[in-house]
Amino acid sequence: MQFDGADDPSCESTFAMLLVSGDNIEIDEFTRRFALTPTEAGKAGDCSCWQISSASSVASTNAERHIHWILDQVASKKAEIDFLKREKNCQIDLGCEWQPHPQSDCIGPLITPETLRRIADFDLNLILYFRR
Repeated sequence: MQFDGADDPSCESTFAMLLVSGDNIEIDEFTRRFALTPTEAGKAGDCSCWQISSASSVASTNAERHIHWILDQVASKKAEIDFLKREKNCQIDLGCEWQPHPQSDCIGPLITPETLRRIADFDLNLILYFRR
């Protein structure tokens, strides 16, 4: 099946997020390198955490649409992601939260090879969060 962006009738809500964290690095450096305003950012001890989320930008129950939106935001930032991961030892992951309709017996979103290839091109882990 090819990604078509159609809504998922078995899904109540979903969103994706780029999750970035690193020790001894300032939050402003993430913002500057990605040239994006974070949805959330914080610091706990030496660890800085930064994320962007599709929740308020994509009105869809299709998890892939949210994932593609995140990847589109950082499409020109692959070198920055590589630098942060390799030179600054940052953890950068793609997360996706998915909640089924209460009446649905579906167990999760469909992630097509096209989407998995895009994620792999950035060398990102995909973390799926399921809510009931």
